[in-house]
Amino acid sequence: MSANFARTFLLATLLAIHGSLAGADETNTLSLAGTWRFQLDPENVGVEKRWFAEKLDDSVTLPGTTDT
Repeated sequence: MSANFARTFLLATLLAIHGSLAGADETNTLSLAGTWRFQLDPENVGVEKRWFAEKLDDSVTLPGTTDT
């Protein structure tokens, strides 16, 4: 896993936890549970090549761990 991806994932996780600890109302929450498809983008070309419109090869199931 690239260091940039790990930092981005950690930041997103911390922001999500902070939001939930800040007294967020349950009616305004969105569960991220399920299978998410992803692909690492070390060359930063994913948006330009419209990866968001394709079925990506890797997946992770949440809630759970992203450790391998």
